[in-house]
Formats: sequence, C-alpha cells, structure tokens
Amino acid sequence: MTDAGCPIGVCFFFIGNTRCAPEETGEAAKQNRPGSMKYRNFETLRKNQDFQKVYREHNSFSNRMLVLYTAENHADTIRLGVSVSKKVGNSIVRHRLARLIREAFRLNADNVQKNCDYIFIARTGLINKGYKETENAMLKLLGEAGRLQNDEKNSNQADSVLPDGDITV
Repeated sequence: MTDAGCPIGVCFFFIGNTRCAPEETGEAAKQNRPGSMKYRNFETLRKNQDFQKVYREHNSFSNRMLVLYTAENHADTIRLGVSVSKKVGNSIVRHRLARLIREAFRLNADNVQKNCDYIFIARTGLINKGYKETENAMLKLLGEAGRLQNDEKNSNQADSVLPDGDITV
C-alpha cells in the first residue's frame, strides 16, 4: 500500500460530483467541475422571469415540431431555454426531446445571432423524429426569425449578378 493506504498508488477524492487528482484542488478543481461551463457557446435560461421576459416580446415562429420565441438580451451572449410540456409525453420522452433540441442548437450556435434569447417549445410532432429532423425544423424557424448569420450572406448572394448577365432576385 502506498500514499497513505491507497492500494494502486494514486488516490482520488471527490469535490462535489467531480473526481479530482490530488494536485487538482481549490480553483483548478472548481474550473474542471461539470456544469461550471456546460455549453461553451451559449448559456441556458433557468429562471421563470427570464422566460416571461422573452414571451412578452411576442416574437414567435412555429412549425409542426417546434415553437420559437426570440428576444434581444442586450448582452454579448446567446441564451437558450427549452420547454417540453407534460402533454408531449412522459419524463423519458420529454428529456429526450430537450436533449435533442439542446444538441441541435449547440452544434449550430456559431451560425446564430448573438445578443439574443431563444426559447424552443417542443410539440408532439417531434416525438418520433431524429436529430436531422429536429435540426432542420430548428434552422427553418431561426431562418424565418432572421436570426441566422448565414441569412445575410445568402441574401447578398441572391442579389448578385450571374456570369451570363442574368440578375437573380
């Protein structure tokens, strides 16, 4: 036995829910803790008053699978809220849909306009859909809302002159 009775030579201890090596104590352990920086490119809406503020803006867009509410947040961050009603299904179904929405948003967050809060509400049409359908529905709503950064590039390219002299609109 080495290191004060540890049979394998290196002992680990827990800070909160994180397993840390002995040299990772104090601030280093806090920075590596899961949840301290869960999503690198956006924050999450958690408080009811934050959700209510976005709902009061009345900027909503919808399709058969999702509803999108948007509002500017006057900060240099993107904040995401996800809501899945009990009408959609049991807890397993609701959590699966919430994870699908968050993952689709996380992978496309670089193409989304900053300084905004986004709330996605799942509808029953999303229940048996996979990642690609969820992502397509989300991108379509963000495009309708004018919140995709690629929209500006696409609209500028659409007004360009083609090589043979035809103008696209």
